[in-house]
Amino acid sequence: MNRETVLSLLQGCVTPIVIAVCGYFLQDAIKDREINSKYVDLSIQILKEAPTEKKMIIRTWAVEVLNKYSEVKLDRHSQELLIYNGYFASEMTADLEMTGDLIMNDKKQFIHKSKQ
Repeated sequence: MNRETVLSLLQGCVTPIVIAVCGYFLQDAIKDREINSKYVDLSIQILKEAPTEKKMIIRTWAVEVLNKYSEVKLDRHSQELLIYNGYFASEMTADLEMTGDLIMNDKKQFIHKSKQ
C-alpha cells in the first residue's frame, strides 16, 4: 500500500467523525441559545407585570437574567427603574432621567424632585 492510499483511507474515516463531532457541538450551542431565549422571554413577562413589594425578588432575578444574556448590559439606574417602576419608563420619565430630576422615594419609586 502506498502513502496516497493510506492517506485517502484515513481521510475517508476521519471526515465523518469530524463532521459528527462538529454537528454535536453545533446542536448543543443551538439548544443552549434556545434555553437562554426562554429565560429572557420569561424575564420580560415578569417585568411586564405591575411591580409590587411581594414581587421584588423575582423582578430582581428577571433583570439579572436580562443582563446575563444581553450583549449590552443595563446600568444600575436602568436596572432599578425596571425592578421598582415597571416594564419601561414612560417618555416623561426618560426625559426627566436625562435631566437628572429623578429621585427615589422610600417606596423605591422614581419621582420628579418637584413632587417630593
